[in-house]
Amino acid sequence: MKIALTVWNGRVAPVFDVSGQLLILETVEGQIINETAVDFPQKSLAEKVLFLQTIGIGQLICGAISCQAQALSENSGIKVYAFIAGDCREVTNAWLDNKLERGGFAMPGCGKRR
Repeated sequence: MKIALTVWNGRVAPVFDVSGQLLILETVEGQIINETAVDFPQKSLAEKVLFLQTIGIGQLICGAISCQAQALSENSGIKVYAFIAGDCREVTNAWLDNKLERGGFAMPGCGKRR
């Protein structure tokens, strides 16, 4: 499975729609087998989602995301973990342990939105 995190300064980027970097993780049986940092195209939301589809992303972890971008992603078969904040390593470990949605990583003021 491939998962993407929007990244800014080693943390989950605060806003998907304008994020410019991705951390791509490839996992097999709960273990990371490959990790790659890539530039995220600064294009329209539809083109950003198409880029995620093209590189085979199945899940996306991001900060705030517009309703349009989230709908485009989900309609493309990408599971979205939105309104996530924190250090990328800590967030990744929580995702690997199936604890990402249990709290502690919700953006301030966004806890009720998920």
